[in-house]
Amino acid sequence: GATREWAEAAPEGTGRDWKSWWYEADDVRYTEFMGKDNVPFHSVMFPATQIGTREPWKRVDFLKSFNWLNYYGGKFSTSQHRGVFTHDALELLPADYWRYFMMANAPESDDSSFTWEHFQATVNKDLADTLGNFVNRVLS
Repeated sequence: GATREWAEAAPEGTGRDWKSWWYEADDVRYTEFMGKDNVPFHSVMFPATQIGTREPWKRVDFLKSFNWLNYYGGKFSTSQHRGVFTHDALELLPADYWRYFMMANAPESDDSSFTWEHFQATVNKDLADTLGNFVNRVLS
């Protein structure tokens, strides 16, 4: 899985021991973030599989799901090339813009839609205007 690949890809001597995070890991606080469609699997099926192994796998402590963040009214889809994805997003604009936008607009109670117009308005109004003006006044 991805965790083992992450650990194995580490340079020699960096100490990425996946078992310390996932096996007999009582001191690890494990939170999963996912779309609402993944909740049944990750809250019932996956833990049942872990329990069925009778091995001391770390099970999730907190599970946080989100509603859909759509792209111009349609579901994000890698196969249909609909949406903006991390590797492209970070080439276009700084990561802080994306972090702020996602924190401010995460679809927690209802589905919502990403549009470039909304993204631009949010970054310009909240970061450039409101935060930028505040910082400028404090430092002046």
